Formats: sequence, structure tokens, C-alpha cells
Amino acid sequence: MREIKTEILVRMKIAIASGVFALILVSGGLLAAQTKAKPATTPQPGTSKQEVLKVSGRVFAITQLGDLKPGRLAKVYLLWGNVGLNSKGEVDTVTGRGITAEQNPEVVYLSNILEQQQTATKDTESDLNSVSPDNVERFACKRQLSGIDAALLATLDSMIKHRQNRLVYSTDADEEGNFQFKSVAAGDYLLIARGQASANDVYWEEDLCVRCFANKVLGTDLSRVKLSSVKKSCTNFN
Repeated sequence: MREIKTEILVRMKIAIASGVFALILVSGGLLAAQTKAKPATTPQPGTSKQEVLKVSGRVFAITQLGDLKPGRLAKVYLLWGNVGLNSKGEVDTVTGRGITAEQNPEVVYLSNILEQQQTATKDTESDLNSVSPDNVERFACKRQLSGIDAALLATLDSMIKHRQNRLVYSTDADEEGNFQFKSVAAGDYLLIARGQASANDVYWEEDLCVRCFANKVLGTDLSRVKLSSVKKSCTNFN
């Protein structure tokens, strides 16, 4: 699924940054995800034919020593991102009723992330002269997290501008990292979270196919999703 979305971004003439975020915490627990491309036939959220589910789970990180650290009070988001192949085998971002790449929150978010990565690389190189050698790694890490926050904010603003904010779900985790979305339309999503795990400022990210679980759970309750894939983590020091 991610490969298809990457191809979409290339077609949008967005240069893909070569750097990959390093994992500082060891992620644990696998989130079930579907990687096979699906035909773009799933109704978009908000349509009368769309199945609605409840999604709940927990966001956490596992340290190198094996300790579980909950994402206490983390902000959790579901970015709708249905994308598939049309009858000709071509990438198709139009799902449901006229959702284009510019209106697809996951595609827009990935585009914003790449743009922030490019900007951060240039800014970081120019700012390193004013940073002490002991703080270079921490400075670069914090700069990347700031870029992620900026990309997310830009995505939310874009969805409001295009009147597609119904394609984004958000909620707050509790002190133990537990979260719940009470009414989620079946489909493909990017599940992300931003918050604290012990002494670390953390960004989590996973693909989630709500549609895949629809026929495997009792009723309409998709519970106990484990969001533990840490994509970026920075240690907080006073």
C-alpha cells in the first residue's frame, strides 16, 4: 500500500527524500495491515453506504531493555488514505465520490512530511554551527519532530480548506496510552500519534486497514489495536 502511495507522490512531482528516520526505541507488537492493492471502490466516510466501526487500542513504546512505556496523553490521529488500482492497473486516488490526491489526507500528509524533511535538512546544516557538539544529535532529532508536527498541522488545515475534515479522526490517549475512536468509517488509514513515553518525545506511525477487520470482529467493535511502531524518538533533558 505504501509503495502505491509513494508512486502517487512521484506523479505529483514531489522529490522523495533519501533519508529515513532512525528508530531510537525498539518497537514491539505488530499491527495487522493489508499490503495488497485494493480496487478503489470503497465508499468514502460520510456516505450512507459506509460501514461504521469502533476502533480502540493502546499506544506505547518498548525500550531496548524491554520495558513498556505508555504514550501518556498522546494525541492520536486516523488519516483516511484509500488508494488502489483501477481496472487498467493504474494508480487511482479517486475513491468514493471524487476524492482527489489533494483531498486525500494521508497522501497530503506524506507530501507535507517530504517537504518538511527537505526544509529541515537545509536548515539543520546551516544552524549546526551554533550548536555545541554534545547537542548536535538532539538538535537534529527535535528539528525532525518539529517538522512532523508542522506537516500534520498543514494537513489538518488543508482538509478544512477542502472541506474534507470528515476524513480525519482525532482523539486523546489516557495516562496509560489507551485510546478510542467511537465511529470510524471502514477503509485504509494512517494511524499516527504524538506524545510522551517516559522521558522521550515520540512519534508513532502505522498503516491500519479498518476494512480488513470488518468481518473478523464481533459486531462493529475493532478493539485493542497495538500502536507501538516508533518512527522517531528524542530524549528530553532539562
